[in-house]
Amino acid sequence: MNRPASPSLLSDAWTELRRRKVVRAAGAYAVTAFVVLQLAEITFEPLGLPPRALTWTILAAILGFPLVLVVSWYFDLGPRGMTRDRNRAQRAGAVFAMLLVLLTTAGLGLWLVGIYEREDAGAAASTAAHDAPDNSVAVLPFDDMSAERDQSYLAEGIAEELLDRLAQNRALRVAARTSSFALRAQGLDARQMGETLGVRWLLEGSVRKAGSRLRITAQLIDTRSGFHQWSQTYERDDGDLFALQDEVSEAIAATLNGLIGGEALAAVEDSRALSSDPAALQAFLAGRQQWRLRTAAGLAAAIELFREAVERDAEFARAWSGLADAYLLQANYGFRPVQEALALAEPAAVRAVSLAPDLGEAWASLGLLRSIAGQLEAAERSLREAMRLDPRYEMAPMWLADVLGRGGRFDAQLDVLRQAQALNPLEPIIGGNLAQSLALHGRFEEAEAVLQRLLAVTPESTPLLRTAADIALQRGQLARAWELAERAEASDPGAPATLETRIHVLLLLGAADRAEQLLAALPQGSLRRLAARQWTALYADPPRWLPEVREGLAGLEAERGEEARFLRLLSAWAALVSGEREAARRQLQGLADQPGGADPQHFEITSLLAALGGDGASDSARWCEEAARWQQLGSGSTKGQVAAAAALSLCGESDPAMLALERAVAAGFSDARQAAADPRFAALRKTPRFAELLAQMRERVAAEREQAGL
Repeated sequence: MNRPASPSLLSDAWTELRRRKVVRAAGAYAVTAFVVLQLAEITFEPLGLPPRALTWTILAAILGFPLVLVVSWYFDLGPRGMTRDRNRAQRAGAVFAMLLVLLTTAGLGLWLVGIYEREDAGAAASTAAHDAPDNSVAVLPFDDMSAERDQSYLAEGIAEELLDRLAQNRALRVAARTSSFALRAQGLDARQMGETLGVRWLLEGSVRKAGSRLRITAQLIDTRSGFHQWSQTYERDDGDLFALQDEVSEAIAATLNGLIGGEALAAVEDSRALSSDPAALQAFLAGRQQWRLRTAAGLAAAIELFREAVERDAEFARAWSGLADAYLLQANYGFRPVQEALALAEPAAVRAVSLAPDLGEAWASLGLLRSIAGQLEAAERSLREAMRLDPRYEMAPMWLADVLGRGGRFDAQLDVLRQAQALNPLEPIIGGNLAQSLALHGRFEEAEAVLQRLLAVTPESTPLLRTAADIALQRGQLARAWELAERAEASDPGAPATLETRIHVLLLLGAADRAEQLLAALPQGSLRRLAARQWTALYADPPRWLPEVREGLAGLEAERGEEARFLRLLSAWAALVSGEREAARRQLQGLADQPGGADPQHFEITSLLAALGGDGASDSARWCEEAARWQQLGSGSTKGQVAAAAALSLCGESDPAMLALERAVAAGFSDARQAAADPRFAALRKTPRFAELLAQMRERVAAEREQAGL
């Protein structure tokens, strides 16, 4: 049997490479290059050579390797010096050996080209990412360097005030407070923060307080290079805090003038009624810090601090605005009755506007007041005035978005929320509202992208996790909603809003017993407990309208506002599934008599009332118009398609109504209990397809329940 050709060819090639001393040359070169590179690594830095010198030395060593292979193939180094090798070798072995040399050379070249193409692409991407305008700056929270570490509120407050003053300079682009403050805890370097925030400069610093002496150190960093460009330390008595902030902000503006060039960044004359009383200013700064927490304890503490500020300085407009905001958020989150909050907030908001008519923040507070009071047109005027006076105050467009949504202007709502997000891209509350608006339009993937981007920065944000759970419910992803609700509970144990979310998810998963167990953790007599109690009544087997719910609702007769309206709507549903249609009709009639907008809740109230024989039952044209409006939100919207199905059914269009309901189920609608009891679907219940949809929803819930481990 003949020997295979390949071993002979390899053997001949290896012999030829050794004969031409290619192998010896390669080995000698590798040893020499290794020694040279070791010496370079040891000596280049002490000699003061730049890092690039070592890079070029390594490249020269790599590129020299194929050159040595080629030269050693054709030439031989002997006693007569460098001579051409003219010996003839076996043709096949010589050709193969030469191919090995050429392939080695080509492979090395391609490897280097690949590396530098990737590096060039990375450098281009980095340059693009850091191609932020020269006049863009972000202020990071200052570090508390005091011995007791008890001045964090002051450190953050000073940074915020510096940010606030720089933001008033029209020649500067200043990243919003929440976005820049959120990134500080992520351990990112200056370049990464610059890329994320889209800014050229970072301002960071520290505060140290010892006795009555206050020392502030401020530093300006170039995010393109990562190097410090300016640093300065200031020291004064704490009674000179206001003057100290003036001095620092003016110094930063002057420094940026030199770095940016072009339009001068003049120091801004602050016309927004800050206090010159250091104690009032410190109380205000601490109050804003507590206000942003949006917790029951945080808002209560903020009110006390804002009160202290206005007691010390009755002309302090921003403190009056903060006081109004704190009362109003208490109403928004169910921590204080709406009428009581309005009575307390109104004089504070009016005082802020009276003291500083050019203060956008004050007009925003007045707009929020009018919004909660149900004065939607007046609220919109006030909030738009706030945006005109202070285009960078992100709360104004966020609150305006709520007003637009309640008026049924969903496209405008989405646009305004995008404006708010552009001002403060990492603010969880804005991002959560934007995600909800996108979900209403059926753009679930975009909503998820918004939430995931924010959760990557603040993974334990309880409001974001609750919003993500709610959107997962809309998509029919009940197991994922339960996972998110549990994460929210772990991030803020015992929070009433989180408990309510967990109860709702458990009920939709058919775990009513576990939901009942969570009720005990909610405060007795609270609106959230009443809402959760109604949920459990709605999903109990058999469903029942509990006496406790009736009693709780009796205390809400004088209440106005979103929370009270939602509770009464829930009670109407509880009555419906219990078969008490007349009780449901009375409850809905009381809600329909209240002034309202054109949001999903208002539509649900009026359409349910029409289905029960109340006002508008025969006005089919109206419901056909409503159906068209809801269908415009997009075929992927769960809430929109359920609303469209209800309106189409009321206007006598059964086939299109069934199609809309099928789309809602395909998008994730899984509440078979609600669909089966919904009087608006009376005409659809006669069709076999409706029963099939109910079975499909129940099968989905069973699968999700198993996946959730319940």
